[in-house]
Amino acid sequence: MVPIIATYPKRKLETTIQVKAPAHKLYNAFAKQCIHHADYSPNLTKSAEICEGDWETNGSVMLWNYVIDGKTGTFKERTELDDEHMIVKPATPKGEGSLASVAIAYEKLREDVPAPDHYLEYMIELAKKISESLVKA
Repeated sequence: MVPIIATYPKRKLETTIQVKAPAHKLYNAFAKQCIHHADYSPNLTKSAEICEGDWETNGSVMLWNYVIDGKTGTFKERTELDDEHMIVKPATPKGEGSLASVAIAYEKLREDVPAPDHYLEYMIELAKKISESLVKA
């Protein structure tokens, strides 16, 4: 079997959302507590497993099973952590909450493949659910 190699440039979808949780708590939930995402959002995240590395190490690869608009899907994610600046998905303090940058970098295998907007929607909803849970705790 010949490996599939993307020939199109890397692309990025991103947005910024306001959440109620402090930046450091949101960072910790994404950087160090990914295993608990299904607990924070059982209607969104059905399961997650490690493909490479572990739950807390930069460069680890995770496989996510999720539901958006009643449709199930999966995606793999390679984590990129910056503990010094508390960046996974960047979050900056704003008032009593944070501004969180939600971004997905991707490569298309073919030009006719649509952008993965549903993954971005999933990440936005996940960040909101995690924020709500952290504020209640």
